[in-house]
Amino acid sequence: MTLRQITGKIADAAGLTQKQAALLISVFEEKIIQALQKGHSCSLPGFGTFSIKIRKERTGFLPSLGKKVLLPAGRKIHFRPAQEIKNHLKKAGL
Repeated sequence: MTLRQITGKIADAAGLTQKQAALLISVFEEKIIQALQKGHSCSLPGFGTFSIKIRKERTGFLPSLGKKVLLPAGRKIHFRPAQEIKNHLKKAGL
């Protein structure tokens, strides 16, 4: 689904205009990003948890150059779906 489709479905389900639904999504994204920037995880019961994971320095391979390179340590965003989401997907055969 595209952002426009999701916005439309939220607007229809909640009785909002497209603009209001788009604002809701925008604020939702912003608040999750702010929590992650402060080093906090963001848990949404029944949906999942967003967190920051530390990635260690490691060696990678660049096929275009045909050689190994050192990939620096860094941070990445991690999402862990809630068991409820996993169960729904399992029932749907996914």
